[in-house]
Amino acid sequence: MLRLSLISASNRQPEWVDQGTGEYTKRLRGRCALEIETVPLARRTASTPTERAIHDEGERMLARVPQGAHVVVAHRPGWDAPTTGTLGELLRERRAPSAAQLTAKAAGFVHVQPVTQLEISSTDLRDSLRAGRDPKFLVPDSVREIIIETECYAESL
Repeated sequence: MLRLSLISASNRQPEWVDQGTGEYTKRLRGRCALEIETVPLARRTASTPTERAIHDEGERMLARVPQGAHVVVAHRPGWDAPTTGTLGELLRERRAPSAAQLTAKAAGFVHVQPVTQLEISSTDLRDSLRAGRDPKFLVPDSVREIIIETECYAESL
């Protein structure tokens, strides 16, 4: 069974994250296992460079990735992939140019996926699918493929 791990850096997840994770866990039951792990934010002081704190958080997040797992790095617009450090080295050695290539590889590759900032909720997406509309222009192609393959937005029986 496919295992999905969402690893985030935060001292306290908002309640909606736990609610959303619980909802998706129910929907994906039997198809894949979803778990969320939280890595505490790096300690920051006035003298701590932001780049150093982010680097430390990234190192601790990577340490939580199961050995041999594929990694998808979701990022916001304007983010530049690191060229140094553990993630920079991993990207140089194991980067998969497309999400589709992850399925062709045994394990241990990294795909960088930009996150589109659209004002769309899961409810809107479900309503659209229920109405028979294709979510092609609402989500990235790789996400659309997963929605279609796993039927994770299908009506519960």
